[in-house]
Amino acid sequence: GTCVACPLLSGTGDEGGNDITSCRSLPGAEGPDGGPFESCPASTYSNEMGVLHCTACPEGGSTRGERGSRFGTNCVALPGYTNEKNWDEGPFVKCRSGLYKAEFGPHQCKKCPFCSTTEQEASTSMLQCVADIGCEGKGFGWGLGFTKCKFGTFKPSVGNGACPPCDGSSDVLNCGGRVES
Repeated sequence: GTCVACPLLSGTGDEGGNDITSCRSLPGAEGPDGGPFESCPASTYSNEMGVLHCTACPEGGSTRGERGSRFGTNCVALPGYTNEKNWDEGPFVKCRSGLYKAEFGPHQCKKCPFCSTTEQEASTSMLQCVADIGCEGKGFGWGLGFTKCKFGTFKPSVGNGACPPCDGSSDVLNCGGRVES
């Protein structure tokens, strides 16, 4: 018999084969023996032949839109996540509240500016930083920062806005612009 080439994204390895089912997906591809074969979708990879379905990157990881990844090391931390080790090692962890990260990769999460925090984990931009408890401000979308509450005012919750005046029911120690550090 005459040898026939396997379809794109497949091969037989060193063994060769007798029919189309001897053709198996190559690393970076998926599909049943014999085909059809496709490149691994974005945020997945396969590092061996004969993979029916590519493996998903760990939570918080991404191949940055690349298809056909052949290694788990192609998965890097998404913005809002970090691994703080190196480019090619999970697991990936969410940036904690009060921190954000805009880049892909193992960069450290950055702390929100003075008197601000985030309302959730895995924040991806400094623009997600809002006024912390005991602080006031409109947020960075306004081109302004945050300041401590002035004496005689206090804001007991996280979020942008002004510090309202203290009333008689307020805890005297928490009124007057004091912020725990």
